Formats: sequence, C-alpha cells, structure tokens
Amino acid sequence: MIGRRLIPRLVEDGHQVAGMTRSPDKAARLTAMGAIPVVCDAYHQAKLTAVLSNSPSDVVVHLLTDLPARLNPAAGTTATNRLRREGTRNLLQAARAAGTRRFIAESIAFLYRPGSPAPKNEQDPPWLDAPGCFAETVRAVVDLEQQVLRAPSLSGVILRFGWLYGPGTWYAPDGSIAWDVRDRRYPVVGEGRGMWSFLHVDDAAAAVFAAAEQGRPGIYNIVDDDPAPMHAWLPAFAKAIGAPKPPHIQNALARPDAGRGTADIASQLAGASNTKAKNELGWKPQYPSWRACLGALPGPAPAGRRERASRTVTPQDPRSRALDRAEAVHPLCGAQGLNSSSHTPLGPAQLPVMLDAATRDQLLRRIGLTEVPAADAAGLRAVHRAFVSRVPYENIAVQLGESEHLEPHALVQRVLHGGRGGYCFEANTVLQALLEALGFTVERRQGIVGPRDAHRRGEPANHIALVAHTPDAGPFIAEAGLGEGPLEPLPLAAGPVTAGAFQFTIEREGEGWWVAQHAYGSIPGFRFSDAPATLADFQPHHARLSTSAGSSFVQTLVVQRPSDDHIVTLRARTLFVNGPGRCERRVLGDAPAFGATLRDRFGIDPGALGPERLRRLWAKATHQHKTHQALT
Repeated sequence: MIGRRLIPRLVEDGHQVAGMTRSPDKAARLTAMGAIPVVCDAYHQAKLTAVLSNSPSDVVVHLLTDLPARLNPAAGTTATNRLRREGTRNLLQAARAAGTRRFIAESIAFLYRPGSPAPKNEQDPPWLDAPGCFAETVRAVVDLEQQVLRAPSLSGVILRFGWLYGPGTWYAPDGSIAWDVRDRRYPVVGEGRGMWSFLHVDDAAAAVFAAAEQGRPGIYNIVDDDPAPMHAWLPAFAKAIGAPKPPHIQNALARPDAGRGTADIASQLAGASNTKAKNELGWKPQYPSWRACLGALPGPAPAGRRERASRTVTPQDPRSRALDRAEAVHPLCGAQGLNSSSHTPLGPAQLPVMLDAATRDQLLRRIGLTEVPAADAAGLRAVHRAFVSRVPYENIAVQLGESEHLEPHALVQRVLHGGRGGYCFEANTVLQALLEALGFTVERRQGIVGPRDAHRRGEPANHIALVAHTPDAGPFIAEAGLGEGPLEPLPLAAGPVTAGAFQFTIEREGEGWWVAQHAYGSIPGFRFSDAPATLADFQPHHARLSTSAGSSFVQTLVVQRPSDDHIVTLRARTLFVNGPGRCERRVLGDAPAFGATLRDRFGIDPGALGPERLRRLWAKATHQHKTHQALT
C-alpha cells in the first residue's frame, strides 16, 4: 500500500524506479505507476542477486510484507515474520553485491516495552517478551533491524511506522478492522488506556522519500503528532464509519476471543515520538493527527433511540448480529431519520449477501434519497436518477495506481466517502449492489463500448451492462458507467428513447442489443449480449483497462457528470460542457482551480483525497495535457 503512493512520487521527482513483485499479474500495475516491473520472489537468492546486479540501484527500499486482508490477532503474522528474517537477509546480500549505498527498511513503532516514559523514542527497549504471538513479531522485527544496521558497506535506515490508516489499510472504511468494528468484534479493552500512534499511508510514503535523500543511518519513529488512548480513537473511528458504539471488555474476557496477549497489548501500548524524524529527516506528517481523517471519515453518526436487532440470522443476511443498532441521522433527514410515507421504512430487511441494511441506507443517503423506494419501475427511475446525478464517473483510482479487484464492498465504501465514484466496471458494480439490496433482480451482461462492429471484429469486453427487471414495466437498461449516459434507465425494447434533451436508439442485434449514443456523446454506443455474466468474468478486463499502458483509462484522467440537458467532462485539465445549444471548453489554470472544479462540478471532496494525492493527480493531468497538445 505504501509503494503505490511512493512510486509515483519518486517517478515524478525524476528517479528511475524498479518495483519488485512476486506476482506477474501485478507487473502491469507497476508499469502504470511509471516503474520498471521486476517479477521475483524474495526467497530466491540467486535470482534476486542477478536482478539487482543487472539494474544497480543507489537506494533499495524494503517494504516486503505478506499480511492477510483479514486481520486475525490469534494467528499472528508468521508469513511476514519469515520475510522479515529470510527475505531481509536475501535482499541485503543482493543489495551489497550490486553496490547499493543506502538501504531503507520498514519496521513498526508499536514494538516498545510498556512503561514510563511515554511516548517512546528510538532508544527505548523493544518488548521482546511480549505476551502471545506478538513476542515473535517483535523478535522478527528486531532481527530485521539488526541485519540492516549491521550490514557492511550499506547505510541502513529503519523507519518504524505507526498503525497505518488510509486507503488499502486495515483501518480504511472497507478494511478488516472497520468490518470488525461494525460487527462489534473490536472492543475497548479494559479502561482503554493503551496509547496508539497512527500514521497515514501518504505520510509513510513521504518519510521513505525523505529518507532516500537525507538522514543519518539509524532508526526513526514515523508516526503522527497525536498518540491516542484506545478509549478515544476507537469510538471516534466507529462513529466515523457508521458503526455501533464499541463495547468495553475486561482483559481476561478478551483473551479467549482474540488470542493470548492481544488484550494486554491493546491496553499497554505506550505510543511513540516522531521528534527525531522531524529533526534529522526533515519530515513532518501532512496528517498530524488521526482525528482529522481516521476519526472524521464521512458517515452517519449514532443518535436517537437504540433498538435491539433481531437475533434471527437469515440466509439472505448472514452478516446479521444480535447487537444494538442506532438510528442514523443525516443532514438531509434531520433528527427524525428517513421519512417512510408509503414506501418501505428503513431498517433490517431480507437482503442479498452483498449489502446489509445499514450499508444500503448509507448509500441511499449518499445519493440524496430519504426514503427506500419500492422495487418497481418508479423506484428504479428514482434510484437511477439519484445515483447517476450524484456519483461521478471517474478514473481517479486508476490514475493514482490504487485500483483493486472488483470487490463490491470495497467499491461501495469508496462511493460512500468523499464524493467519489468510479469508472464503468466500478460504478455499475455499486449500482447493481444497491438495486439488489432494494429487491430488484439485476443481471450483468458483457458489453463493448465503441464502434458498432467492434463485437464482430473480436474486440474484448470493456463494459458491464446491467439489465434490471421490474414487476410492472419489464426490463430496463440500468447504466451508471458511461459518464455521458441517461439519467433514467432505458426500457429494454427496440426503438428510439428520449431521455431529457438526449435521444438514444436501441436495436436488437443478433444475440444481444445495440444502444446508439446520443449526438453529444464521445462514443458511437455500446453493445451487450443476452447471456448473463458473473463479476469474475470482468476481472481480467478490469485489470487490463486499469493497469495497461495502452488503456485510455491509464493514459488520461476523466471525470464526468450528466444532467438532463448537458454533460460536464473533465479530461486531463480541460473542462467541457456539451449539450443542445452548449459547447464550452476551458483549460484549468492551476491546482486550486483543479481542486475547486472537482468539488463544485463533480462533488468530489479534495480534502478527502488529501493534499499529496491531489498534487499527484494535478501533476498527471498537467502532463497529459501537454502530451495531448504535442500530438495535436
């Protein structure tokens, strides 16, 4: 996760960067970020030495981990501990053979023995006899550090990172710990006095960037300025992600569930000081306190009357738990919650596995709906219009090298926070999840956006098309993944269809359908087949379009939002407004104008993106603009 933020920054600064992965599938992602991909396993000493010797590097950055997507404290971090010992040894030998001058390695800032004084500095002793499997983690980390600092002919730098939060981490809204907090499986232990030092992933990348150029060999704590007790940060985090208030549990009761020692660790951590890193590396966190981000993620706040949820766990909702559920308050709803009128009231429902009731309700609020629409044609139109109007078509994740697999929960969490959206595969995946949670039957179809004969020429799929079925008006094309598509769903029937000021034409074509785009669109149209498809069918196409250097999604930043009579498009740094009687074009002059345009035109919060990611995005847009000018 740190590498995804570090590599683009190094490349933009003029460094030649080689990125190592053991997975050939991830090589394209490295290329998209501007790095030279190297496919190699850290345990293959001979190949590793050959790779580094063939491409000598002044600096080697060791960020190798093998952590599971789902945290299990009782299981420990055995795979990563092995990497810390054996992988570090192999990488050091290869670096020395290649003549590397500086070696930077990732460590942890929560390895210190508890007790006064606190927060801890780099000279304080590690907790080598920590309880449970954490002792092995600490010993493996110390082994890594000593190998690096004692390596002959190398300038070794150890960066002890705090608890990482931000996109792609366990503490992200779609991360492992966030889901445990929602399920009330992450309690405040004892009195919650354990002190936690957090660190945003962008600040971790910035520290590596700084350490590559300056600072004496040695150990540096890389943490924010605000160590926080568990009783403060955990309830704030739960509130930010719309989770119930975390329970309190005594140490003795926590151990059987979380693994021996986990409770002691949570209640005894002492936090860490970043004074040395600030003084010697010239680094300071852009996110000086977790409170500005980890504890302030957009989401509904607990309020009002608490109700006991049903203890029945149904096959349709396997995530149900017997726990307190808070009524949600939202600025659009007021303190009384969502209005019910003649529609189904919010609350527990028989839902598909994909979304639970709370997430469904958050999505409805995100798109401005204060009622749960019925699963009929009128409800489909209402949800479709609200979704397309408020969830922008955008490829920001692709541009920043942050695109992941098409995992519905992760994509839903992205849409819920910061005004974000996604490109075709992503946006339609979230729309389908919401519609199914509302009771609609929705089918995915393989689609191709482009010329009408693209299918006959054997071009691969590049689009998810959705067909939503209604009991009173038959099937509709539900489409949130075009950026310049209709605000309302199109009836799946041959003939012209008027949507606002735009006209589409739908035609039957072999074993599928052709949808001709309106006159103000940038594409001829799209075709989709009759045969339903699974989400797995689209994963390779998504990987290709989100990482390949030849993909237009990788080559150019695009953000779009349609309305009834015009379409607003940001392409690189040029803003277009097209529609009947409108043809506007304006080049954005600077980064503040770029951020303001994302906010005002598309509803994307620059603050949620963060200054570093916004800077990188603007740099990419500027470079793409210059490249386009050179080609025209």
